[in-house]
Amino acid sequence: MDLHLKRHRSPDGDGEEDELEITATDEDVFTIDEAIDSCGFGWFQVKLSVFSGLIWVVDAMEIMVLSILSPAARCEFQLQPYEEGLITTVVFVGMLFGAGFWGAVMDKYGRKRGLFIISVGVCIFALISAFSFSYWFLLLSRGLVGFAIAGGAQAVTFYSEFLPTKNRAYCLILIEFFFAFGTFFEVVLAIFVMQPSSGHDDSILNVTTTLMTPIANSTLALETPNGGNWRYLLGFTTVPLVLDLFAFLFVPESPRYYIACGKLTKALNVLEQVARSNKKSLPPGRLVSKGEKEMIMMMRATNNTTLVSGDADETAMTMMGIEDQNEEAQESDDQLLAGKRESVSQDEGEDPERLLISTSTALAIEPKKESRGRFLDLFSTTERIKTTLLLWNIWFAAAFGYYGIVLLTTEVLTIIDELTVSNLTDGSYMPCYDHSTQRNDTICALLDLDDYKQVLWTTAAELPGILLTAFIVERIGRKKTMAIEFGGCVVAFFLMYICPINKIALMFLIFVVRALITGAFQAAYVYTPEVYPTAVRAVGLGMCSTIARLGAMITPFIAQVLLRTSIRGGEGTYAGACLMATVCALLLPIETMGKGMRDNLNVKKAPVEEEQNSSKA
Repeated sequence: MDLHLKRHRSPDGDGEEDELEITATDEDVFTIDEAIDSCGFGWFQVKLSVFSGLIWVVDAMEIMVLSILSPAARCEFQLQPYEEGLITTVVFVGMLFGAGFWGAVMDKYGRKRGLFIISVGVCIFALISAFSFSYWFLLLSRGLVGFAIAGGAQAVTFYSEFLPTKNRAYCLILIEFFFAFGTFFEVVLAIFVMQPSSGHDDSILNVTTTLMTPIANSTLALETPNGGNWRYLLGFTTVPLVLDLFAFLFVPESPRYYIACGKLTKALNVLEQVARSNKKSLPPGRLVSKGEKEMIMMMRATNNTTLVSGDADETAMTMMGIEDQNEEAQESDDQLLAGKRESVSQDEGEDPERLLISTSTALAIEPKKESRGRFLDLFSTTERIKTTLLLWNIWFAAAFGYYGIVLLTTEVLTIIDELTVSNLTDGSYMPCYDHSTQRNDTICALLDLDDYKQVLWTTAAELPGILLTAFIVERIGRKKTMAIEFGGCVVAFFLMYICPINKIALMFLIFVVRALITGAFQAAYVYTPEVYPTAVRAVGLGMCSTIARLGAMITPFIAQVLLRTSIRGGEGTYAGACLMATVCALLLPIETMGKGMRDNLNVKKAPVEEEQNSSKA
C-alpha cells in the first residue's frame, strides 16, 4: 500500500492544508481469522484442549467439593445453618473480587502469564485450606481459593482465540466435558477419601480407603474427628492443576492478544507454530489487522485510490491503525508516516512537500494499539450496553441456578437422612414443611454411601446437558439455546414445588435441572467471548463471571438456609431466576452463530448486521 502526502499553503496564506493520496497495491494480505481458519482444527488445538481442560477440571473439583465440605465441617465445628452457608459464600465472595481483576490482568499482560499466576495461586491457597485448624481459618483460606480460581474462567478466553470459526462453538461446548469430569471425579474421590458409612460391607471401598488413609495421614498430620477427612480431600483436589503447571512451558501466548498489543511479528510467529503443528500452511501474503484489510479492500473497490483533505497526517495514522500512545511513539507525524521524503519543485511561490511511503515501509507500520482491559469500554455503544446488561442477568441466573442445584442435592439428602432419624419420614420421600421446628437441628448426619451414589448419579446429568447443547447450538443459535434450556429449568423447578414428593421423582427432576442448567451455562460461555472484541474480551468475560459470583454468593442461603425452612420458597426462587434468564436470552441484540470474532473495539456494525449486508450484496 502506497501513501502520498502533499502539503501546501492554504489560499489565504494563514496556514497549510494537507491532501493524502492512498493507493492500494495488489499484494496479498490476510487477517488472523483467515489464518486460524486456514490452520483448521488439528493437533495444536487437541493439546490446547487438554491444557485448558485440566484448568476446568480443577475449577469443577473446587466447586463440587463445597457440597461435600459443608456438611462435614458443620459436624466437626458444630455450625449453625447460616455458618455452614458461609463456607460456600466466602468462596464466591473471593471469586467476586477475583473475576474482574483477572480479566483486566489478562487483557493487559497476556493470557498465558495470567493463567500461570492463577494456577499457582489456586494450588497454594487450596493446600493452605487443607490445614485449617478452625472455622474462621477455613473461611479465610477458602476465600483466597475463590479469589484465585475466579480466573479459571479465562481459560475459555485463551482457548477460544485459537479456534477456527466453524469449530469454535462445538469446541467450547465439548470442553465442558472436562468440567463435568471434574465434578464426577471429585465425588468418586470423596467416596474413597471421606470413607462414608454404608449398610453393607463394600470390599472394594474398604481396600481402597485402607490404602489411601496412610498416604493422607502422612501428608496432613491432623486429627480428623466427625468426618474430618475433608482435609485430605482438599489436598488431593489440587493434584490435576499441579500437573498442568508443567504444560505452561509448551503453550504460546494468544496471537489475538499480540495483535491487540500491536505486535504483528509475534502474532505471526505463533500462527506459524500453529500451522506447523497442524501440518497446514498460512494464507499467502502478509498478516494485517482487520482495519487495514478493510481499508485496502475499500480502496480497491474505488479505483484503487483515496484522496483525503484536512489533517492528512492524523487521517493516515487513523486509517493505518497507528496510535501515538507510548514514549517510543512520541515522534513527529512525518516520522511516523514515512521512511523517506522527497523535495519537489516549487510552484507559484508555494512550497509543497511530497511524502512517499513505499510498500516495504508500510509493512513495518504496526497496527493501532487500542486501549485494553477497560471496564468502561463495555458501555461504549448502545448495543454493547444492552448486550452487557442482559449478559449479566443471564450469568447471574446461570451461576445462581447451577451452584444452587449442586448444593441443593446434598442438602436434600442430608435433610431426608435427618428427618428419617427424627422419625418424620421413612426415607422414601421428601415431606413438605415450612418451619424448622419440625426438625431436630442438633442431629448431625453425614452423607452415607447411598447418598454419594445419588450425588454421583445427578452429577452425571451434566453429560447429556452438554451433548444437547452441542447438538442444538449450531442449529438454532446461541440465544434460543439458552432460552430453551433456562425455560426447561423453570418447568422442572415448578414440578419440584409439588410436595410431598417421592425421593426417586425428586432426584430425577434434580437430574433434569442439572443437565439443562449446565447446557445453558455452557451456551453463555460460548456466546460471551464471541460477542466481545479482543480488546475487551477477557474483561467482558471477567465481569460476567463477577456477576455470576454474586449469584453464587447468594445461592447457599437459599439451598442451605431457606431450604431448611421452606422447601417451596427455595424452589420458587430458583424458578424465578431461570425465568428471568429466559427472557434476557431472547432479548440479546446479537446472534453470533457462524460469525468471526471481532478484534477492533471501534467496529460500529454488529456481526449480524455485517452478515445481512453481505447477503444483500
